[in-house]
Amino acid sequence: MVKRNDRVLEIIKDMKKLGGKGIVKVFTQGYCYDFAYMMKRDLPKSEIYFIKNKKHYVLKHKGKYYDVNGIVKIKKGDILEKDD
Repeated sequence: MVKRNDRVLEIIKDMKKLGGKGIVKVFTQGYCYDFAYMMKRDLPKSEIYFIKNKKHYVLKHKGKYYDVNGIVKIKKGDILEKDD
């Protein structure tokens, strides 16, 4: 369920509605940076992070991490590197 105040989840929901399963497939098979970059353009106060041990880019917005599937849980062993 998407919370009203979570703009990132609203955008993801709309993308999935318009692009279907294909949009998820694209952004989970090698284009995770492109997803994070595209989202950052719309949410300029957000930041892009690379989870080194998972080789996966995510967007950090208002203290939460996101990819095309929604909120990403950062685990104790995850190694985060901010993308400049």
